[in-house]
Amino acid sequence: MLVVASDWERKGGDRALAAVAQARAAGADIALTVIGSAPSLPDDVRAPGRLGADELSAEFSRADVLLELARANAAGVTLTDAAAHGLPAIATAVGGVASIVAEERSGWLVPDDAASSAAAELLAALGRGSWGGVSRATAAAWYAEALDWATWGERVAGLCARVREEAAR
Repeated sequence: MLVVASDWERKGGDRALAAVAQARAAGADIALTVIGSAPSLPDDVRAPGRLGADELSAEFSRADVLLELARANAAGVTLTDAAAHGLPAIATAVGGVASIVAEERSGWLVPDDAASSAAAELLAALGRGSWGGVSRATAAAWYAEALDWATWGERVAGLCARVREEAAR
């Protein structure tokens, strides 16, 4: 599991630790890496701190799942970056996250009011091999289809052209 948190509280770092602890208690074998700023962490958590772009990209490629149990999330840059790397995500359904994480395609959404326990259940299921239809390939395909800047730009340009045509009528 990978957690990327420059703002530990907002990004739900405590929730992620709780979810991993609960999943481990249920028998899941989970290695956790925390990137960014974090308080004191358990000894079994790998925490290299803040990383440059290439090092962060390597972490996205190395992980199996991004765990982002944020309390608030507007742009979802970390989630988009994860999808660009084909990394599925478990994320809280807050802010615009549901427009970034395609449920059971690029990851899973958990409710904000039960983030830790819902994520722990998913982590335990993933540990048993219950991934449903989610994979690196489906996450990468979702990125190419909906999140890639070039694709997004083409959609916006098409929308602008349609609006201009309607206005000209």
